[in-house]
Order: sequence, then C-alpha cells, then structure tokens
Amino acid sequence: MEGNRLDGKNLIDLFVQRSQGSRFVSSALALNDLDIANTDSVLGNRICSFRESRFQPWLLVAGLFTESALPYDYKISEYEPEDETRPPSLVEMTDVATKILNKNSDGFFLLVENENTDTANHASMVQITLLDISQDFM
Repeated sequence: MEGNRLDGKNLIDLFVQRSQGSRFVSSALALNDLDIANTDSVLGNRICSFRESRFQPWLLVAGLFTESALPYDYKISEYEPEDETRPPSLVEMTDVATKILNKNSDGFFLLVENENTDTANHASMVQITLLDISQDFM
C-alpha cells in the first residue's frame, strides 16, 4: 500500500517502528493469522487497559485493506479463500476485534458499521444492500 504524503513519510512503517511488537495487516489472510493471545488493541486505538498497570508495552494491530473503500461483502466472497489480496469481510474483522477485546475484564464497547449498505441505500440499490447484508449472516 502506498500513499502520497508531501513529506514522503510512510505512516505504516512509522507505526510498526514506533509500536514495538505491533502488527500491520493488509489482507484477510494476515488478519486471520494474527496472534490474538499477544495482541492488546485493535486499529492502533488504546481500547484495552488491562496491561497498562503492568507497564508492559502495548501490542497493537492496524489494518488497511484497500486503497479506497472496501468492496461489498458479496464481491469479497468471489475471491479465492487463499488469495493474498482478498480483503476481510465485515464479519471477519468483527470476529477478530471481539476476540481481542474480550480479553479485557472491564468489558468493551465496539461499534461496527457496514458503510457499503448505507452507500447502496443512498443510491437506491436495494438488491445490493440485501445481498451485502445477507453475506454478513452466512
């Protein structure tokens, strides 16, 4: 994944360098291969607090899966399962996030939104909306 920053900095590289032990993922395969037991937070946000009192480093995970918007879930299902370019579905991302956040004995709040269904509804693409939503429950 490449960006076009005027200062030439690669924020992905900076994230990995500054967050010792943190992981950057860019595909469904990489997301599903995460070491959940040794990951404390999702998308670089300091969501969990149970390690802070022990003065241990945070092990974060950040994921960028496409150059722009994620494809509709029904399009993701058209990828081969082992395709290294396949972005994760909303269900896969939510599953990994809840597994990581469930380790927090204080509980957590996670807001999950499927932006594609909102976009499809605004464009009066009801069939796409229903198809995408049905993928979330399969």
